[in-house]
Amino acid sequence: MLGKFNLKNVAAQLQGDSPVRGYVTLSAEKVLEANPEVIILVDRGEGILDQFKSDSFWNQLTATKNNRVYVFDYYGLVNPGSIEKIEQATAQLKQVLAKK
Repeated sequence: MLGKFNLKNVAAQLQGDSPVRGYVTLSAEKVLEANPEVIILVDRGEGILDQFKSDSFWNQLTATKNNRVYVFDYYGLVNPGSIEKIEQATAQLKQVLAKK
């Protein structure tokens, strides 16, 4: 779905053990190297944003400094889940793009 919105997925080109392309765990070094302007996190209910906020590298990122970190529900962005979840993810992506 990110491709449809012309958003770059830093993880898409990386190799991982996952059968789904672009779904890998990035090291702190890779995230710092990419230093994205926007970060989209996928939350599966484990409080992913709070976990990242506790990492020492987190406040060094451009996206963090500019308050451009967005948390998306797993359902709708990664797993379709339902039409309603897809619509919610699409609306949220539109909001992210509107802030460019």
